[in-house]
Amino acid sequence: MGRWSRVLLLVLCSWLPAPWSAAAEPGPFASAMPGEQVIVKFVAGSEAARAVAAALAHGLEGSAEIAALAATLSNELEIPIRIERVTSGQELLLAIDLAALSDRLWRYFEAHDEVLRVHPLDALATPERLYRRLGVRLELRPDSRSQRALAEPPAAAADAPVLRELTDGASQALGVPLSATATATLDVALDVEALMETLVRRLNARADVEYAEEDRLVQPLGGADD
Repeated sequence: MGRWSRVLLLVLCSWLPAPWSAAAEPGPFASAMPGEQVIVKFVAGSEAARAVAAALAHGLEGSAEIAALAATLSNELEIPIRIERVTSGQELLLAIDLAALSDRLWRYFEAHDEVLRVHPLDALATPERLYRRLGVRLELRPDSRSQRALAEPPAAAADAPVLRELTDGASQALGVPLSATATATLDVALDVEALMETLVRRLNARADVEYAEEDRLVQPLGGADD
């Protein structure tokens, strides 16, 4: 192949769409889905309300006040959150940081004595749940009590105390609700619906919150709306 033929081939290849790869895909939880956001209105005059007003006036991007508010809420609510949007009505749209929770879940089981390997539960994208990994699939140690329980018939395995103990221990250690499904492996998933209910309840219990409720109409991410 001549020099100019190779140049032409390179130019043509540059116009082709890049093949799918793990490196090219958007990160997990790149945007929230319906049922994964909470809209919050803070009491006028509160520190949180002042942070929201500042973000509305100057933009959410790079706001030190909003970053500090996100860290404070995550710590006090004991649920990691992202602040995604400010509305023109000075409401804040929050989303649970499911990626952070998934990583915590992964690390917890990776260090567990009964677990041989940890795998992504939802590694593949689907039309309904793009790039989402809401839990882990556990490959248990062959000589563990949990694996012996898992070897029982499915109906018995699903209700085995040792497997409930494994899941409940993770739930208590991480402070989040989990659900488990026993098949050839043990699938442990974040209970997103219960997490949202917990987040709304904890927000509404705060003295500086006027109201908090699930926002099922997810809007584009970015700054304040029009």
